[in-house]
Amino acid sequence: MPIFPEAELRRLWTTLETLLGPGGCPWDREQRSEDLARHLIEEGHEWLAACRADDPADQREELGDVAFLVLFGLQRLAEAGGAPGAPLAAADAKLRRRHPQVFPADAAGPDDPAAARDSAAQTRLWEAIKRTERLADGEGGGWLGRLPASLGALAKSHRYQERAADVGFDWPDLAGVTAKLREELAELSLELDRLPSRPPPASATGAGPSRRYRAALAGRDLAGLADELGDLFFVAANLCRWLGLDAEEVAEAANDKFRRRFGAMEAGLAAAGRSLEEADLEEMEGHWRSVKRRERGGEDA
Repeated sequence: MPIFPEAELRRLWTTLETLLGPGGCPWDREQRSEDLARHLIEEGHEWLAACRADDPADQREELGDVAFLVLFGLQRLAEAGGAPGAPLAAADAKLRRRHPQVFPADAAGPDDPAAARDSAAQTRLWEAIKRTERLADGEGGGWLGRLPASLGALAKSHRYQERAADVGFDWPDLAGVTAKLREELAELSLELDRLPSRPPPASATGAGPSRRYRAALAGRDLAGLADELGDLFFVAANLCRWLGLDAEEVAEAANDKFRRRFGAMEAGLAAAGRSLEEADLEEMEGHWRSVKRRERGGEDA
């Protein structure tokens, strides 16, 4: 088993005490708990990026930043009159309570070891105990519960649909999901058919077509369209869930692909002595197709 890094944690705690003290850092002293939470989310994303890049050195650095911010938050709690060890004790109790097959003396649910015979069963057991705790605390939200407001919308879709599936509210097969996707696309198309198909003519302002189109829609009621778009996103997240994919990761991969291809297109134009501002759409499309062909090993775009 790993050796507990007591000396390192104690030194980091002492460093934070110095930074937050009278002769320490003004910026650190100004950070509120909400600020620390935002920084922690950002560092969590950077740690995730390092993990995906399989970069051990970067993982160590980013995980250190996460640890520093957690200890920072515990010190802020102590300054407000709280006990910095209380959150750690509560987390420990929660872990023991939600793993009754490992810690039967702390069990809050079934203590049959077979109740968590694999990771999927353990997840169901965890959620069942969590729901029991929510009800005992008088927390609303029903079976689905409530997810943090700051959690990504696609991640929320996945979690809500997974919880609904636990009680059988799910499609019987993949065909049901794909049929629903086509249904939502058709409903979205009906809403889009009510809108102009083209933007207004170009004006002296030089605004691009999408900017002119948005300006022309000013004042229109797009609530129905937004509702259908939301349904489409929700079903797309469900399809990812059925396929064992993470909807947030899928969307982020699409963002990365666009950024990579756009940068390569820009570089191709520069090699031809053209800038993005000078090139027209046809030139940009030509370079874009070339980038796609290179990425696909020479296949047609």
